[in-house]
Amino acid sequence: QASHFRDAYELVVAWERKRDPYDAIVKVRPDLVYLGPFPSIAGVTRAVALGVMTRRRPHLNKNDHIFVCRRDACETYFTHLARLWDACNVPEKFPIPPQKLLFPNNSELSNELLPVPYTIARPLCIECVRVACCDAPVCTGCAVPFLAGHYESCLVLDDEYRRE
Repeated sequence: QASHFRDAYELVVAWERKRDPYDAIVKVRPDLVYLGPFPSIAGVTRAVALGVMTRRRPHLNKNDHIFVCRRDACETYFTHLARLWDACNVPEKFPIPPQKLLFPNNSELSNELLPVPYTIARPLCIECVRVACCDAPVCTGCAVPFLAGHYESCLVLDDEYRRE
């Protein structure tokens, strides 16, 4: 995965050499389902999506599902882990959460949190439980209340998804 992040970033850099540079880069997982509009990224330097990955407050700013960066603030996110991997310098024990490796030198502390209403789609279902407010560890709706407001519409979408 780390090498894919870097490869994609290198494609962006190569594209920019021939044209004007981008203002920002938005990296998203391909298996996400959006339950509402994507918030404005105007003025964002670095941001991650709020919720869905975890409900643990200390880890909210390490979400790797969605990452947005102003163009001059992107390189480390896309290249740091691949450099560690290539140099055989990956730690013997991964940090908790492992996404911490994407944000060296506590750079995650500068990540803004974007209220993106989304969840993950699996081959047979949409994981609506991730936006629910419940006791299960995967539920993030109690820690991030705006997500819980999308739970019912997610269930409707999941029902349609399962019928296809």
